[in-house]
Amino acid sequence: MALVAARVLLALSPAYIHPDEYFQAPEIAASDILGVDALRTWEFTAESPIRSIVPIHLFSGTPLIVLKLIQRLLAHCGCLWELTPWLLFCSTRIFACMVSFAVDICVVRAIQRQYPGARVHATRVLLATSYCLAVFHSHTFANSFASAVLALSFDLLSNIEFNAWKPANRSTLICVCALLGVSLAFGTFTHISFPMFALPIGLVAAIMLLRARSRAGLAAMGVGGLLTALLITLVDSLYYGTLQLRIVDGIPHVSGTLTCTVLNNVFYNSNHENLATHGIHSRLRHLLISVPTLFGPLAILAVLKLWAFVKFPSMQNHVSFLTASAAVSALSGLGILSLAPHQEPRFLMPMLPALAICTWRWHQMAPGYFWRVWIAFNVVLAVGYGVVHQAGVVPAIAFISRTSSLSTIQCRLTAIDNSWQARVELHDLVSMDDSQVQGLLQASPRVDCGLVQQSPDAIVAKKTAAGDYQRALLVVPASVDIQRIVPPAANYSVVQLYSYFPHVNFDHIGEVLQQPLARAQLGVFAVCSQE
Repeated sequence: MALVAARVLLALSPAYIHPDEYFQAPEIAASDILGVDALRTWEFTAESPIRSIVPIHLFSGTPLIVLKLIQRLLAHCGCLWELTPWLLFCSTRIFACMVSFAVDICVVRAIQRQYPGARVHATRVLLATSYCLAVFHSHTFANSFASAVLALSFDLLSNIEFNAWKPANRSTLICVCALLGVSLAFGTFTHISFPMFALPIGLVAAIMLLRARSRAGLAAMGVGGLLTALLITLVDSLYYGTLQLRIVDGIPHVSGTLTCTVLNNVFYNSNHENLATHGIHSRLRHLLISVPTLFGPLAILAVLKLWAFVKFPSMQNHVSFLTASAAVSALSGLGILSLAPHQEPRFLMPMLPALAICTWRWHQMAPGYFWRVWIAFNVVLAVGYGVVHQAGVVPAIAFISRTSSLSTIQCRLTAIDNSWQARVELHDLVSMDDSQVQGLLQASPRVDCGLVQQSPDAIVAKKTAAGDYQRALLVVPASVDIQRIVPPAANYSVVQLYSYFPHVNFDHIGEVLQQPLARAQLGVFAVCSQE
């Protein structure tokens, strides 16, 4: 229970790993379901969109739909309940955390079904203590959902292996095969990397069904996959407006073209120039950086298992279709994704259930020092990625929202006074040198420093015209020397309104380690003058 509580707390931490965990799912779902203003990135606005809306609404939309229904029920009872940004943030994280437990359940169940009486307590502990599962999978990445779908596919594969040669279970086998087809197709639309891990599962299932002479099961798997792919393609086409459905005199009329986001994604990622805009990496990045970062000692255990499997042929007698497919899944996912020039660690998240299954026998036999290293590795990285990494950004945005006339950082809403036209100008200072930042601050609207110091929590704004208020805020980590951008001779100054601890930007980890208490903060400053 302590590990369950720890995973929930890590899910609720404001730390984030990559902005895509917001832009590629919760923002879109919140816009569609709640009607809030949201930033739609190029994946959704391009002429050939590459993101399917179905997994997004299922993964990030489900908790928002629940909140919306509760809000409406309370409204019928005369109670007003505001869906605050923080509430939306927590709800999507909690749902992602709940989905992450599906990985634990499916992996353990698949092993127990294949090996009745197997001692899987060590595997349970390994999964429960994995920071990759507790942190990465509890964030709203498409990869998190894809990893859970892959774990479900392994569970279904073990069910097929269990029932394939039992004539009395033919009806169960056909249903499970259909579900596996649905799972494989759905995962493919969830994230483009999913097929690299799932291909061995589909091939192994087909081989087993052919050996068992179950043509009905093979057909069920194919039909389930094709119908799922067609249904998702139809929904995406209607969502993106390339397909129109009209009802005329009770008769449906369909016009337009289909949009297959998977094919669009393949075409986009096949273009080296497109990938160059996101960053080009070494082909060895996944092997040398991503795998050790995500899995640490588990990756070493998997390499040792592979070496022993090749070295000692007798070990091959104990291999099931399940463990073989898991091993090939991990190798194929790593190998194929390593061919792409753009590589990020989260792309390999589905390797976790595969590695856990193919090494499960070794978990029980692992010596004590393995577990000590494993626990230390996961505690350090759970704190790093799940507690302190960029942890101040979301609270800082919430602070700005609370102390502004804006309801969100993007906002076009009017608040306190209906005559106000709320607008935010965002400037990314990272790409500027110190002189450019100083010039921007010097030209920004400034308020009296005394006013800020008297009431730091109030809305500090400068009235430039009737109904027109302006203010400039500087958001900067404490790892950056503030005197670089606010020199003593400047005709402007800054006063800190808010700070959040702990906040660590790994780009400045050296400065933070020198003074961790002072430097591991994110501050919000008001730009002011002494006039």
